[in-house]
Amino acid sequence: MRNIISIIVFCYLGSLFYFPNSSWGLERGVNVFNLYGRGTGVLPLPIINITLYLIYSIIAFFSYQQGNVNNYFRIRYYFWAFNTLFFMFVIFGMASGVPLLKIFSSTGLINVFNMYLFMLILLKIISTPEKLDKLSDFIIFCALTRGIWGGIRWAFLGGDPANIYANAQKIAVKLTFFDINDNLIATIGAFLAAWLLLYRKPGLTKTRKLFYYLMIGVGLAVVLLSYRRTAWGGLVAAGFWFVWQQPWRRRIQVGFIAGLIGVMALPVLIGERFSKIKGSGGESGLLYDITSKKGGIETSGGRFSELDMAWQYISDSPLTGVMPWGGMGLSGTHDFVHSGLIHLGLKGGVFALIFFCLILWSYFLFTRRVRREIAPQDRGLSEAAFAGFLFQMPTILVGTPFIEFRTSLLLGMLLVLPYIVYGLNKSKEESKLSIILKHQSKAAFQLNSQ
Repeated sequence: MRNIISIIVFCYLGSLFYFPNSSWGLERGVNVFNLYGRGTGVLPLPIINITLYLIYSIIAFFSYQQGNVNNYFRIRYYFWAFNTLFFMFVIFGMASGVPLLKIFSSTGLINVFNMYLFMLILLKIISTPEKLDKLSDFIIFCALTRGIWGGIRWAFLGGDPANIYANAQKIAVKLTFFDINDNLIATIGAFLAAWLLLYRKPGLTKTRKLFYYLMIGVGLAVVLLSYRRTAWGGLVAAGFWFVWQQPWRRRIQVGFIAGLIGVMALPVLIGERFSKIKGSGGESGLLYDITSKKGGIETSGGRFSELDMAWQYISDSPLTGVMPWGGMGLSGTHDFVHSGLIHLGLKGGVFALIFFCLILWSYFLFTRRVRREIAPQDRGLSEAAFAGFLFQMPTILVGTPFIEFRTSLLLGMLLVLPYIVYGLNKSKEESKLSIILKHQSKAAFQLNSQ
């Protein structure tokens, strides 16, 4: 039964890797399959959301839990606080007659709760070092195959149909993937492959080495040819972190190679991205969602206008914001903003914002505190997860992560992996120590008997 549930969880994770949330950026009249909206309008939640609850219920029933891993997973206390606040809103909303569809809307706070459940699922399923290695291979396999498909589509099929630059801004560029999560997956896959090449090189077969090199090339191509500013910035952050984690001699070598790739590729791509704008010039393409004025930034138009409006609503109701079902404007239809953190403050008040900031801060402190306690060859997945977290920081700050089911769950995966890696590593060390002590005790007993 355990193996069957593990397969189900890996398939569920695979669906998050392979299926984009591609409703934004499509040309008018073009429809594509959207896994994350299936079931809405008929069911209270999308099918993939309900499936998450069913998987968690099955796992909770069978009580799969790794105590040693769970002991280190202390950000759960902040998640408990956040989810308690969310369910207080749920109870208040139901008592006030707010429809359940609005209370549990994806534009509210429910995806943070979904994120936590997914983290618990991974905590319980990835229960041995062998399963952790399988997860590493699975992530690289999915990133590689997804990236190859994106490359083929870019070369021969016109690229991603969700191309806001071509469809709305009339910029003549093709994209590998517009969804930021596809670029995140490519970055994690490339980072992990490069780490394993450096630190597990003696035990790698030629086939596996080729597999990793291919992943690095495909991953870089996917992100660079996405033409997304946040993806480029995230790749630079992840690359810098990879270089910084190397011993100083290797840091110079790896840094030189990474810098050479950046110097050769980015100027060409940036020129390609902004030289084909039909309009007022490159500046409008670089900052198309920000309106400027003499002496500063204009907050009456562009992306900053909604952040300014959201802050006014938070200031008016700091403890509750507009609540998960609320919105901004006269009709209340503006129900999200392009900032993950401001969105949490808008929908849950300052306590929701504080609790989530504590989650991120606790995660950061944990990953930096324990990294030196794990051998480099065992730390790849943890470091790749942290690099993915750095990649996602622009999205958390100026994107819409918490209204997107896929983005929220993948962020949860990044947050939980360092705890799994550290906990399993500690369990392995304790097992080795127990065996050594057992042998020593047996030898001492035999010596005394003689």
